[in-house]
Amino acid sequence: MTSIGEPKVNLEVDTVSATLREISWPDLFPWQIMFRTLRTALGVQLLLVATVGAIAGSIVWRLSERLFVRADVANQPTVVAYDIQLLRSWPGASGGAVLPDVIRHFELPLPESQYAPVDPHVSVPYRFVVPLRRLLDRNVSWGHWGYYACGWLGQLAVWGLFGGTIARLATLELGREERGSLAAAFSHGRRHWWYHIGTPLSCLLPVVILGGMLAMLGIIMNAGAGMFLAGVVWPVVLLVSAFVAVFLIGLLFGFPLMIPSVAAESSDSYEALSRSFSYVYQRPLHYLFYATVASVIGLVGWCMVWFAAEMVIATALGATLWATGENQSATLLSLVGESSGVITSPPLLFRGGAALIRAFDGLVRAIASGFAYSFFFTASSAIYLLLRYHVDAVELDEVSDPDQPSTFGLSSLALKSEQE
Repeated sequence: MTSIGEPKVNLEVDTVSATLREISWPDLFPWQIMFRTLRTALGVQLLLVATVGAIAGSIVWRLSERLFVRADVANQPTVVAYDIQLLRSWPGASGGAVLPDVIRHFELPLPESQYAPVDPHVSVPYRFVVPLRRLLDRNVSWGHWGYYACGWLGQLAVWGLFGGTIARLATLELGREERGSLAAAFSHGRRHWWYHIGTPLSCLLPVVILGGMLAMLGIIMNAGAGMFLAGVVWPVVLLVSAFVAVFLIGLLFGFPLMIPSVAAESSDSYEALSRSFSYVYQRPLHYLFYATVASVIGLVGWCMVWFAAEMVIATALGATLWATGENQSATLLSLVGESSGVITSPPLLFRGGAALIRAFDGLVRAIASGFAYSFFFTASSAIYLLLRYHVDAVELDEVSDPDQPSTFGLSSLALKSEQE
């Protein structure tokens, strides 16, 4: 209500109508990039790098076996013998994968071939986790301890290079949606190789130091007074063990994020370790959800690759042997490892041709096994980008380019002032 003589104020507000024209689903559901991991992992560049890395990893384990293990140990029914047979196997060879033996109990329609590609769910983590587990086993001899230690360090060095290359290509394609150059990605992995392997090693260092302190207490406990002393300081022992557990859990679940962290940020070991531990402990449920989605996608992709590889080999052998004599067919199948029938001694040229056929078939299966490593590091890169998005609020497409000078650097400002 206004008094006489006061001006009237118009309180009407103009309304602005807006029309929703497009929904940005990637912004609403950023985890959709998980569905692109399969296509990315099947890229030619990633499969090539992963296959070479898988072959190099088998060579490392064979060298470690030759240095530390007796020749007769691999044929004994022991846990060490099982590890040796698995770790030394060439990618795609018989006995090189763990998951097929597990899921065959569910009577799934898998190929009947004895050759199964390395799977990304069990076989790849097995090669990184189990050797460390064996190092903590007091029943492992010093020779076998040297075998696991040397093989694990060599494998870490191999995948520090090839895994870093895969992670660099994957972060570029998943984040920026651009195809990176294989030469540039390999150069990036080579320059940051030490950070790739130094990050998990820096995590193991406090575990070794604190574990050594606990082992020294165990030596003192052999005496009666030492046992009493251990009882007195046992709360301290539990506290130290809690720190060890924190580092071991962080290493177990943070290791898949360490190499992608260096690949995406071009950072050092300290930043990669800090980010991986932060993401594991701050967003464990997000991590679990993304890992579950990646496992389902990886299982589907692994079965597809397995079927495709065996179909290619079966078609090639079936089509060529259809018009071949029965004896020659049986001999060839036995020589290439597709059957275990008794064969006669074929001519030299026949054996040479069969050896070439077996080698090329093995290459197809090696590429199928390379998919496991390609998908492992690709899915890890996608999970890293998503966890970084949730924890640090960094957009998915922010992937560092160390070869491009910063827009806000002093050199850029100086160059701009000179041009003006």
